[in-house]
Amino acid sequence: MSRLVTRSAAVALAVIATLAVMLWLQQRGPAVRPVLTLRVNRAASVRISAGTPLTFEVFLTGTAAGDSIRVGGPGARWYRLITLEAAGGARVLPWPLVAVGPPRSTVYTRDTQGRPIVTSLPAQAAAMVKGLSAVHVVTLGVSPEDSAHTPVGSYRVLARLSRPWWMFWSRHSTTFSAPVTIEVSSDGSVVQGG
Repeated sequence: MSRLVTRSAAVALAVIATLAVMLWLQQRGPAVRPVLTLRVNRAASVRISAGTPLTFEVFLTGTAAGDSIRVGGPGARWYRLITLEAAGGARVLPWPLVAVGPPRSTVYTRDTQGRPIVTSLPAQAAAMVKGLSAVHVVTLGVSPEDSAHTPVGSYRVLARLSRPWWMFWSRHSTTFSAPVTIEVSSDGSVVQGG
């Protein structure tokens, strides 16, 4: 009988603690929403021939209004919460993606005289997001060898930021970028456009 009482008390305490955390989160002011911007070979759309390398840059910023938020943490680094996927679910991505250099963050502040200060930071577990006061970038690439096997056609790709299920306290939900378009031609021409 005492085991049942102990278990019931533990469950009740866990429920009360969860409700208290949820109430506390709701009492805080509105949070900034993360914003993702995706570019392929530094443009919104490209036309390439098979064998042309691709570089996808994902920029993480935030809306200007609201309290700043933290994206990611030690158990789920911010840049590992970002994935690329086919837009519209029509096709899976035809390439394996590899990291191109380490993720990077740039923070914009002002000194005591109001002059701008730009600070570059090495990759950190969490990204602080509020407006354009910080820009966090992760770069993924497709090698020429992998691109060479791409079937002719049109590919639309978007970036997705989602938190792990266990980070229930996180103040952001799943966010998507606008898609970029890759046209793979068979004529050997390479045209890039923005």
